[in-house]
Amino acid sequence: KAAVQEQLDDGCEAHYCGKLFNTYLIYQCGDDAYLIDQHAAHERLLFDKLTKAYEKDSAAVQQMLVPYSFSLSAKESELLCENLGALSECGFHIEKYEHGVFSLKSVPAECSDMDVASFLGNMLEGIAAGTNMSRAEILRGNIAQWACKAAVKGGDDIPREEIDALVSNILSGGSVLVCPHGRPVILRLTKVQIEKMFKRSGI
Repeated sequence: KAAVQEQLDDGCEAHYCGKLFNTYLIYQCGDDAYLIDQHAAHERLLFDKLTKAYEKDSAAVQQMLVPYSFSLSAKESELLCENLGALSECGFHIEKYEHGVFSLKSVPAECSDMDVASFLGNMLEGIAAGTNMSRAEILRGNIAQWACKAAVKGGDDIPREEIDALVSNILSGGSVLVCPHGRPVILRLTKVQIEKMFKRSGI
């Protein structure tokens, strides 16, 4: 991160050069080239935004147009019921009905487009592993997952205006340059390194 930020602090303006495989965005800044993983970058930004919102209790909640209903075993129902309060504080409002049936009524607004079935399955696994989870544990353990499910994917052909908005946030130095799962968001290649690859050093 330091090397990237030093370069940008020198007043260098990053220029968009294209993308590879609808996944890796290419930018040039002076004698440096940057490859940015669009999924990892968007995931990092969502994670930071959600974390800050929940820390301030200002996260926006999106009501489900059609509530998502699902059924659980007796053990799963018990575990989920023990955590309904904490989940509600995180923006997930779930109502319990008879015979182990539940209905998800709202989600954090940033996560409104995620795969709800996949998320609930992973969330229940996490709750089962941690039993009674505090609000902080649910937040820290699941915000990364929410961000991952909601972020643009590798292979998505996102329009140029969205690319520019995404990268401007990443290159501004406001985000940690690894995704919440530890993968790099951005890789830097210097002109010297590239010339060495083509055996042009010394020319």
